[in-house]
Amino acid sequence: VLSLTGIVLWFPRKIYKMGWSNSGRRRNFDLHNVLGFWSSVFMLIFAVTGMVIHWDDAAKTFVNRLAGEAEAPMKKPAAPAAGAVPVSAGKAQEIALNTVPGARVSGISGIGDLKNAMRITMKYPEDGTPAGRTNLYLDPTTGEVLNAQTSRTAPLGIRVAKLWNREIHTGDILGMPTRIIACLASLCLPLLAITGPLIWWGRVRRSKKTK
Repeated sequence: VLSLTGIVLWFPRKIYKMGWSNSGRRRNFDLHNVLGFWSSVFMLIFAVTGMVIHWDDAAKTFVNRLAGEAEAPMKKPAAPAAGAVPVSAGKAQEIALNTVPGARVSGISGIGDLKNAMRITMKYPEDGTPAGRTNLYLDPTTGEVLNAQTSRTAPLGIRVAKLWNREIHTGDILGMPTRIIACLASLCLPLLAITGPLIWWGRVRRSKKTK
């Protein structure tokens, strides 16, 4: 809302650059307008992608329906046999690397739980999300692969909502150049939060003087 209404307020004056020779109050006004204009597109992108992150399951389902795709069903682990022992972390990693060659293991959860599937999180080199969006689920006692969903072959909804969207939001999508852009655009927000109230306070003071 701020990115859109800010452009509406900016439009009559169309201030693209700073007037450094102006007074301090006018420089603050110019700074607010310049930062607001150049960062507005990024603020809108961050806002939309942030909402998708919050409702990523709903977004995933919506995109999958549009694309006519569905997730592979998750098999349930078998009831553990008497005297069964849990799959070790080392064995789980070995299974994961053999199942998804080219990806590295970034996390294992559920070790020692004999009733629920063990989850292994993996990351391909091109995956810009921190931990990766490739997930394997193993039977906790036999090591059988119950479900394998990779960032390369997952349904479109998962890739849009949980992979590409997050990479855009964090600036990871094209590596360091887009990270720097995302960082600089994000730094505009606290500056706008300072220059905006200063503009408002200046107008309040001027209105008091005229009374």
